[in-house]
Amino acid sequence: MSIKTRMIKERIYFFLSYVSVGITLFTLGSIIFYTFINGFRSWNLDFFLLPESSPLDPRQGIAHAIQGSVIVSFTAAALATPISILAAIYLSEYASDKIRGYISNILEIMASIPSIVVGIITYLLFVEPLRTFSAFAGSMALTIMMIPYMTRVCEDIFLSIGKEYREAGLALGLHKWKVSAYIVLRMGMGGIITGFALAFGRIFGETAPLLFTALGSRTFFTGFLNPVSSMTLLIYEYSKSPFETWINIAWGAAALLMIIILFINILIRFVVGKRI
Repeated sequence: MSIKTRMIKERIYFFLSYVSVGITLFTLGSIIFYTFINGFRSWNLDFFLLPESSPLDPRQGIAHAIQGSVIVSFTAAALATPISILAAIYLSEYASDKIRGYISNILEIMASIPSIVVGIITYLLFVEPLRTFSAFAGSMALTIMMIPYMTRVCEDIFLSIGKEYREAGLALGLHKWKVSAYIVLRMGMGGIITGFALAFGRIFGETAPLLFTALGSRTFFTGFLNPVSSMTLLIYEYSKSPFETWINIAWGAAALLMIIILFINILIRFVVGKRI
């Protein structure tokens, strides 16, 4: 192959690469721009402070949905985070290679299960026995989704920590559990925070599991054994509405949801960067 031919192929390669990047950025930018332009129009104090009302009432908002999203997501995070960290410590520090391989494969399968399937499973496990849709069932669905993802991230972080640090701790007379708690866990804290943020950002934007578990509500949170709304459920319901008021509110909720997830990612990059 001549030098000229190689140069032509290289230029074609770079051209196609730039075109692909340009198409990706244009598509993503268009979605974000269109969502924000339509969403900001409905933003006002009522939008953030009032719950749902009649579609003919101009004074209404998504306060109940924001409250529901926060409660369900943070409850799931509070349940999933310690379980994921402890599971990751077991896999990286105590499990044999064979057991680690089996459990890792199970976690991979769980992480790849479609969210709607998780919703159906949670419905059968919690909604049917309790005979009611509830915030508790919604939290459990998001917990099931968060655990495998965060466990794998934490496991990879712990395994990346050099063996010399563990050996140094053991040489000083520390028990293995103290090495895990005071050395491995602390050294992997930056990765744990990153894994938490990524997993939390994912569950915060989920809709399908909550359709089968939390169902939705037009009022504020009344208890973990009662249905509850969320921003994603509200967007799903309002986007199908024939009423312009609710469609505009759906755009506003979509814009707010995008900003929240973007803020989570920026914040976590800042926090991890400061730790490094």
